[in-house]
Amino acid sequence: MPDRIVTDFAISNTFEDSVFITLGGFGSAAHVYVTGNGGTSWSPRGNGLPDVPFNTILIDPSDPRIIYAGCDFGVYVSQDRGANWYDFSAGLWDATYVMDLVAAPGNKLRAATHGKGIFESPRFTFLQTLPVTFTSFTGVNKGSYNELKWNTEQEHNLSHYELERSINTGQFQKVADITARNSFTAVSYSHNDNTVSYANTYYYRLKAVNLDGSYTYSEIVVIRTSTKGKFEVLGNPFTNSLTIRYSVPQTSKLQLSLLDMQGRFLRREELMASTGNGTYTISGLSGMPAGTYLLNFDFQNTRTTIKVLKH
Repeated sequence: MPDRIVTDFAISNTFEDSVFITLGGFGSAAHVYVTGNGGTSWSPRGNGLPDVPFNTILIDPSDPRIIYAGCDFGVYVSQDRGANWYDFSAGLWDATYVMDLVAAPGNKLRAATHGKGIFESPRFTFLQTLPVTFTSFTGVNKGSYNELKWNTEQEHNLSHYELERSINTGQFQKVADITARNSFTAVSYSHNDNTVSYANTYYYRLKAVNLDGSYTYSEIVVIRTSTKGKFEVLGNPFTNSLTIRYSVPQTSKLQLSLLDMQGRFLRREELMASTGNGTYTISGLSGMPAGTYLLNFDFQNTRTTIKVLKH
C-alpha cells in the first residue's frame, strides 16, 4: 500500500478476513484498498475516485456488493464491491468534507461532516439508473489551457454535460456546457479550459444532466501545474523607482535583489506575496548611475532574473 495514514476500515459481514480500508493524503494511485486474506496482501479499489483524502468507508448491511466511501469532496458509491465508483453526493453541498458514514433505519445513509452538520439520503439500490456510463475521463495541462477528454457509452435521455472546475480545492463552478449526443455506442468528447495565472492545482468533474433534470457526476480529475511564479517589470527603463508585477500560485515570501553587472548587491527587499496578482515598488533609486542592472526574483527556491536599464 502507499505510505499513507489509514483513516477507516470496514470488515465484511460474510467473511471476516475481507477488510476494506481508506487512506488519507494526496498522490496515491488509490485511496481504497481491500484484502481478502486478513491483510497478507492488499489490492487497490480506486477506479472512479478522486485523488483526495478519504476518511470513512461503509459496507451496506443489506447488500455487501454496495460500498460507500466518504472523502473531502463528498460521498462515492460502488455497486460491485469497489471495482468501480460513482459520485453519490446529490443533495450535499459542494466540497463537503465527509468524516463518517452510517446505515440508518428506513434504508437510509447518514453522512457526518466537518462543520456542515449531518446529511441523510436513501441508500443506493440497483433500481437506480445512471443517465450515462463514463468509460474514461482524463485531463492534461497544455501550458495556457487544460485539455479535458472523456469517453462515454449508453447515453440515454441525456440533455448535456456541465464541466465544473475547482481551483486549489475551492468550490466547484461551471465553466462549460457541452451538448450530449445520446448515443448507445462509444462517444468521445473534449474541451479546453484556459488556465488561471495564480492556480497550480485544478479539480474537474462532469455533471451529466438528464432531460428530466436529474443528474450524476463523473469521477474527479486532478491537474497539477507548475508552482513557479510569474514576474515582470513595469516601466523599463526606469529612473527613480522600479515597479514589478507578480503572479504567484500561493502566498509565500518573495525576495527582490538588485545587482550591478559585476554581480554586486545594491538593494535587497522582501515581501509576503499573496496568492494571485500583485505589484510592488522599489523606491529611492535616483542616485544610482545610469546603466544596465540585474533584478533577481527568488520565490520558493526558484530564481527568475530580468535585466533592467536605468536612465
